[in-house]
Amino acid sequence: MSDAEDRLSRQIKIGLSFMFDFTALPIMKDMLDKIGDTVVIQREYGASRNLASLVESGELDAAIIGAYRDTPNSIDRLQIFTETIRVSLPAHHPAAQKDHVTFKDFDDLPLFWFSKNENPHYADIFEQVFAHHQYRPPRLREPDDHVQLLSRIGAGEGATFLPTLRTSVRHTNVVYRALTPEISDQLQIPIYVIWRDQGARPEVRRMIEEFKRHTPG
Repeated sequence: MSDAEDRLSRQIKIGLSFMFDFTALPIMKDMLDKIGDTVVIQREYGASRNLASLVESGELDAAIIGAYRDTPNSIDRLQIFTETIRVSLPAHHPAAQKDHVTFKDFDDLPLFWFSKNENPHYADIFEQVFAHHQYRPPRLREPDDHVQLLSRIGAGEGATFLPTLRTSVRHTNVVYRALTPEISDQLQIPIYVIWRDQGARPEVRRMIEEFKRHTPG
């Protein structure tokens, strides 16, 4: 019983946004592995808005999420990374031959896109850039299954935008291309670690301090 209580007290429940593949970011993997040497890390994946609610309610000790506007005042946050965006294209499309693309290079393709309700702030970032560049493609509902999404893109049904950390999944008929610097600079997505500062356990505070030490600036 004593061992079980000690293990529970050293456990940190951390949420990770499913929008990003953090295993593709070495510094994040190293950070979680280092923290995991002294505490037990329990990971839970979900949408940023849901993870923020779980942190606020105390069901999670902390979470790593993308841009999210409605973070409650009771939650502290620290930006730990800035994510870039790539476009996913059918390999046979002419734009796939370029290293950097603009919206005009693939505006003949429908856009697989998510519901704004899933992450309003993330969607707003894109919509503002779309409007600025007059990019108005027909929209298709993005499949919930990522493999199915890539299969449909590979079949030539459309294109989509993905965080670079989510492009580690490969598909024979899909390519990932960087956007031109002008567009890419406008689509920078901040990544935060969030936590409830009031009442945070020593293990959680040590984790946050570790993030602060490894965060540039």
